[in-house]
Amino acid sequence: MAGNANSNLDELLVALLAEYKPHLQTHSHRMKTWDDLLKEFNRRSGLRYRQTRTLKRRFDKLCSVYLKYGSVKVMNFDTFKQLVFEFEHERQKSSSSTIETSNALNRLARKLSETGEINDPPVGKALEEVQHDDVEDDGNVEDDERDPISVPSTANMESAEIILDDSEDDQTPLDSITVLPHTQMKRFRRQQLQENKLRSDLAHETLSNASNSTYGNNVNGLEVEGRASNEVSLQQQIYELQNSIEESRRREEEFRRQVSYKLDYIVSLLKE
Repeated sequence: MAGNANSNLDELLVALLAEYKPHLQTHSHRMKTWDDLLKEFNRRSGLRYRQTRTLKRRFDKLCSVYLKYGSVKVMNFDTFKQLVFEFEHERQKSSSSTIETSNALNRLARKLSETGEINDPPVGKALEEVQHDDVEDDGNVEDDERDPISVPSTANMESAEIILDDSEDDQTPLDSITVLPHTQMKRFRRQQLQENKLRSDLAHETLSNASNSTYGNNVNGLEVEGRASNEVSLQQQIYELQNSIEESRRREEEFRRQVSYKLDYIVSLLKE
């Protein structure tokens, strides 16, 4: 059932390319036509591709499968070949790079021009090539962002998968699909985990140093505030001591004045 679904998706893409023919549109209408094709593809397939380059990659992968195995499992095969010729013809007509084609599509167009048809390779050879295919582990790819490209059932082999990354905004050329072996993918993930751990440890150490520095600054600040508070307290004590001395001196003078007054009074009484 999965193989039939993949084949149906490939046939749907070929049919829509033949219907909309975005590659034959003028530059001003080409992007809009691709967008309309993408919306129609999503509507009919139930998928949620967000960028037109996902469809371009899928068509390019069909070309790569044909180059490797001599056929693709689509009913409208003649339409597929006609599209290959049209893409290549428009590329040759254009003096700029506005027509997006891939190396696989270009090679396939030349191959079809030279031979017309490519004989199926021996089954044993096809199996050997599939065993050595660089197929990326798809455990971390969402279901709606990838879909295996169907390969001919006559080859009696597993489907060659293409990872359709539909989440970036940059315009990647059609032949820039990165496929990694399973062991290399594991090594790549392990390296990523190690780098993430190093970055996490570094961030933790930086935060720890910053916290220690802040704590040290706070302690120093408290020490300065403590010294300033002690100085104020000492000055207050000196001021209070001075006031006490002045008050004692004033009382002593008042006492002397009263004593002198009383002595004078006694003397005056004695004279009488």
